[in-house]
Amino acid sequence: LSTKLCLYLVISLKMPVRKLIFGKNVKYYRLQKKLSQEKLCELLDISVGFLSHIEIGLESPSFETIAKLCNVLEIEASNLFDQAILTKHIPDRITDL
Repeated sequence: LSTKLCLYLVISLKMPVRKLIFGKNVKYYRLQKKLSQEKLCELLDISVGFLSHIEIGLESPSFETIAKLCNVLEIEASNLFDQAILTKHIPDRITDL
């Protein structure tokens, strides 16, 4: 592969990884607060589908939604970008906590 193509692939792959990290962290902290997706969506005034897409790394929230997330989850914004969370166990359901 050419150097330009390799560089393009590295750069383009980093964004989905960042979205994935962000989404996994949202899910982790949501479950720590024992909030369902439905309840968190109600508090944030967003759709369940949008939150689901955030949690699996397909969508990115606005700054306003990130601020609301931090307020509701009682965390700093930097926590949502922390890669270390990926190494923690994330249960599939609230009842697994």
